[in-house]
Amino acid sequence: MSEKLIKQGAKATGISEKDNWRTPQYILDLVDRFYCRHPWFDPCPVDPQFNVFDVDCNNPTHLMYVNPPFSLYLDFVNHLLPWGGEQIWMMHHDHSVKRQKLLMEKASAMCFIKHRVRFINPVTGEPSKSSAIGKSQTLIYIGARSAEFIDVFSALGPCLEVRR
Repeated sequence: MSEKLIKQGAKATGISEKDNWRTPQYILDLVDRFYCRHPWFDPCPVDPQFNVFDVDCNNPTHLMYVNPPFSLYLDFVNHLLPWGGEQIWMMHHDHSVKRQKLLMEKASAMCFIKHRVRFINPVTGEPSKSSAIGKSQTLIYIGARSAEFIDVFSALGPCLEVRR
């Protein structure tokens, strides 16, 4: 297993469940709707035996939703961004950090989620009692269907198309 995945856990606390919270179902339902219910790849599944860093990036999946462990976010960006295809990334909004800068360079559209997300506890399966630890969330879309992304995800908050 990769040394990176052995270190799982929020750097501030060292408690792995603080770093591996799951996406709420209402957001995953929108991902399903956007991808027209075609199978899509989650490189951060609940299965602790799965290690995306062992997956060959020369054999990419074309539809992907990514909500990586926060302490490994930049590692996931560096590994998965080159795969291409359509990608939707969930992240704490901070356009000054390297991980978001790299994603924004490739972004086609973004959705600024208007309510803080109550992520799902990986141990209990219950929503967090508080929301995203004081952080606002953004979905970043990379792909050729910006208008469709905006149509589907505008239910969560304001969306915009990124023009270059």
